[in-house]
Amino acid sequence: MPTLTFYYHNIISGDHIGKSAISLKNFTKSLDFIRRFGYSFTDLGSIINSLKLEKIPKQCLITFDDGYENNITALPILHEYGIKAVFFLISSKINKEGFLSAKQINEIISEGHSVGSHTSTHPELTSLDPVKLKAELLDSKKELEDITGHEITSLAYPKGLYNAKSVEAAETCGYVTAFSTKHGEPYKWENRFRLKRYPVSGRDSSIKMFFKIFRRAITQ
Repeated sequence: MPTLTFYYHNIISGDHIGKSAISLKNFTKSLDFIRRFGYSFTDLGSIINSLKLEKIPKQCLITFDDGYENNITALPILHEYGIKAVFFLISSKINKEGFLSAKQINEIISEGHSVGSHTSTHPELTSLDPVKLKAELLDSKKELEDITGHEITSLAYPKGLYNAKSVEAAETCGYVTAFSTKHGEPYKWENRFRLKRYPVSGRDSSIKMFFKIFRRAITQ
């Protein structure tokens, strides 16, 4: 698989291991491991452009979900590695305790990273009626565009869940790509609303555990 996308949630300074948390030290280890396998880090724009290529380069995209305030601590490491990541934000959580502020989001963008939508309130999109589904996608898109001054073209489905209706709604609402989790598809233009990602958490923080994830990803 030439393209791999990994997603993280909480980035913490201690050694706590949890389902959605990884230490800064082990976050760095995971990046080293990706590079060791000959993958180059890429950005969202390059991913989108590569979807139309017959031969997609060996590349890796780093993403963060939910918009936790502690994500800001990863910026120096991302800068050191020359990585331009994507931060998928729950727009209703912006400026709330424990989540990124509008000022911090613009700081992230000023360093060359991208912002995407993780919907307005993080519901399971597959359970929503058409009106609520459209509102989740459009409200988040507009709120993020008002904060950043940039067009928001990428979406990450909450919990990675999607169906035909949510895919159609994403395209109708003006998104260009949408990311899932393990239920996604290979990186081709026709799959641009069903792009696969792999999770990394504290449970996967050792080299041995991350190797298992990485090996599974590159052999699928």
